[in-house]
Amino acid sequence: MPILHGLVVLDIKDGAQPVEIARVVLDSAIAPHWTGYDAVTHRLAVTGYDEDRLFMLTFDPQTGALAMDAGFHDDKGRPGFDFDNRTWPHGWTGSAIAHGVVFSR
Repeated sequence: MPILHGLVVLDIKDGAQPVEIARVVLDSAIAPHWTGYDAVTHRLAVTGYDEDRLFMLTFDPQTGALAMDAGFHDDKGRPGFDFDNRTWPHGWTGSAIAHGVVFSR
């Protein structure tokens, strides 16, 4: 939900009356756009339009609980990974913009 700056989990057992199960607000500067889910670790990766950042969330498929993964943070302790003005492993320095996000084995 870009306007919320976060994600919402809905129970849609009754399609006529969805029920909100969980909500996570990522950051007031990000409008979530791309997501990737890993069914093995039950983690959800999220990138957005407005900020060059990747967030990692945990998801409980049994309860629908969604939470920020506290163990995934930048060197300043802020949730997520910052793509802004970095020196990358291949030697280039600058900002990156995520255009999609996937998990791989």
